[in-house]
Amino acid sequence: MDTTNFQITEIEEAVLGALMIEKKAFPLVAQTLSPEMFYHEKEQTLYAVLENMHRNNEPIDILTVKEALQKRGKLDEAGGAYGIVRLSSKVTSSAHIELHAELIKDRYLRRELIVGINSLTSQSEDPTYDIEDILNVRHLLTDRIENECSWT
Repeated sequence: MDTTNFQITEIEEAVLGALMIEKKAFPLVAQTLSPEMFYHEKEQTLYAVLENMHRNNEPIDILTVKEALQKRGKLDEAGGAYGIVRLSSKVTSSAHIELHAELIKDRYLRRELIVGINSLTSQSEDPTYDIEDILNVRHLLTDRIENECSWT
């Protein structure tokens, strides 16, 4: 199954933009998000740098983020200088950023579940796989998804 229906690019961009313009925004999403939760590699790269900057108590704004990406040789990978400015210009505040972070996480978990179930289906159809191994993988998958859900 195609997982592109389980992406919310506008919300991902809004969150990243808000993180670059609002000093107090990162702590609101730090416990919810991780880089791999973003759908595209450029958003993953940008979030990873923002997360690192936050962890090291570095100031976060458009210029410091651009510089940090450049130092790491990841500016182009994150969309370039224009892409960074474009993201920040789409946002006026960090209002609802916590809800947006939860939506990003929800879509990520759905994608992970789809990929995992597809893999389990393929393994189940292949008689060379041991059924016990398949069931163990299923258990690990559901445990991981359940542990990442906020309701558990």
